[in-house]
This record gives sequence, C-alpha cells and structure tokens, in this order.
Amino acid sequence: MRYLGELHLGDATQVLTALCAYDEKRFQLLHHIIGRRGLAATIETVNLSFHLPTRRVQPFQPDVLAALKAMGPPPPDVRPELPLRRERLRS
Repeated sequence: MRYLGELHLGDATQVLTALCAYDEKRFQLLHHIIGRRGLAATIETVNLSFHLPTRRVQPFQPDVLAALKAMGPPPPDVRPELPLRRERLRS
C-alpha cells in the first residue's frame, strides 16, 4: 500500500480496480483509492487460488479463467507482475 494523500471521516471515496496479470493459479489487482482531494492511496494485491479443505494451491476453474480473460488487457500504465514463485532449494 502506498499512501499519497489523506481521507477524512465522511469523505466520499471512489475505488478503481484494474486486473494487471493472471495465470492458472494467481491474479494481480491494482486498486486506486480516490478522495475529494485526488488520489489518496494505491494498493496492489496478488491473490492465490487454493482448495480450502486441503489448504493446497489449485488451478482456477475454467469459468474463472474465462472471466479473467474477458476483462481484457491491463491499463497501459500498469506493470504486470506475478511474484510469489517459490524458489527451489538446491542440495
């Protein structure tokens, strides 16, 4: 999260969200929080698909992947990046 301005109790706010990147198990979102004085904060999240009962990562269902694809390309000022790759330890 990056704070760029202040929001005060009672201020009207707007949240704009863009899909930046996705693969078969993850997606990246960028949120802009806008107050009456302009851009107040940006928040970037990377979200992971997992099976709740087993608590294991799993691929998205086909309908979820189709919905992500239908959102189109990211805005031109976005840097698509999907971190969280586990580094393999070498013995």
